[in-house]
Amino acid sequence: MKIYFDNLELDQSNLTQFETQGNKTWWLTSPGSILKRELRSMGVEYHKLLDWDEAGLYFIDVNGDPNWWSGENKGTGPKHILQMVPSGILELVKTKKLRLVILADKEGGPMVTNHFDAFKATTEIMRERKYPKGSVLILQGNTKIEEQYKNWREKFLEDKWFDVQYSNHFGKIFFDDKMPTVPCIYAAMQNQESKDFNSLNRVYRPHRGAHLHYLAKNNLLEKGMVSCNQVKQSDILGSRLTGESISDFEKVMNEHYPLYLDGNWENTNAAWNYNTELYQNTLLTVITETIFIDNTSFVTEKIFKPIALGHPFILIAGSGTVKGLEELGFKCDFLGFGTEYDSIEDPKTRLEEVHNILETWISLDRDEKLRRIGSSFENIVHNWDHLRNSSFYHDALHKAIQSSKDYFNETV
Repeated sequence: MKIYFDNLELDQSNLTQFETQGNKTWWLTSPGSILKRELRSMGVEYHKLLDWDEAGLYFIDVNGDPNWWSGENKGTGPKHILQMVPSGILELVKTKKLRLVILADKEGGPMVTNHFDAFKATTEIMRERKYPKGSVLILQGNTKIEEQYKNWREKFLEDKWFDVQYSNHFGKIFFDDKMPTVPCIYAAMQNQESKDFNSLNRVYRPHRGAHLHYLAKNNLLEKGMVSCNQVKQSDILGSRLTGESISDFEKVMNEHYPLYLDGNWENTNAAWNYNTELYQNTLLTVITETIFIDNTSFVTEKIFKPIALGHPFILIAGSGTVKGLEELGFKCDFLGFGTEYDSIEDPKTRLEEVHNILETWISLDRDEKLRRIGSSFENIVHNWDHLRNSSFYHDALHKAIQSSKDYFNETV
């Protein structure tokens, strides 16, 4: 079995004709891809599709969350990626000479909400265009996707037309030769001036607004190192998470934010950057992940940074995100607070519980804080080592390759 690309240009993905639409960039497929570099580092060869000579994989690196690439943004977005696959490639799939792998792991949004159903859309387009069952594999950034697809099929008594798999490529995207050689928490414990926590917030999202509102209203900003690069007006969802009226919510937000720690990152992607000093001068990281309200578990560099820098953390993220981290091999019980908050499905209640934990932490005297951190050393160091010794993206690619070998063996 081989892996095929339209061309062998190192950073180009397949189907580059769908990268733009008119004057819009980042349309259906992603401009640029790390896939070839990762395959090369794994020692996996790849070939030009024009030189096809045996069954193989054809990766399609899509842009956006499932509602986008599945054609469910009706009227404003593209058609389903499987509808856009050129006829020549589709014919190779139908004759079981190719298997398509949709790389959708840069995002972890839901496949199903009250407004769209990407599982259904994908099933229907495969029926319509006569894709063979199993000829499509979707790699996505939601740790729950395999379980959710199984539950969806059982609910609707639907056949398994395609396969899904969890994939994560965020683990080490920010690693460089300046990474600290010992966990940052050691320096934070020795620094008498260390703040109780840090909370770094670049792109505005409703749950981040609700969290920042809580910190400001409860006079906790001075207890931590907090950034907020964006403030959104008329954020009804954020105000609902706080239980405040929109006017009261906006008043607090506009009085205290934006707030910068190490520059204005509003228009710069901070995924590849980290600030060691922030972690060396705080005792806990409060992570506000990308997704909070939707029923997904999306683990990004926002979580991996405090892990890589050697810090305890609590998560403001989708229900089940801690469980997803544990399935990746991490230990997430810090400071004696447990991880039960992760299983709370109601977003507002889950946010309140995280804030209760934070407020309890702040109320402890310094000696008790240091004692609890000491009790968490084992987990902090385990995570520090585990991240450095792991390659989650390579693991996902190996798994995709093996399952595809099984697919071709079964179709012979």
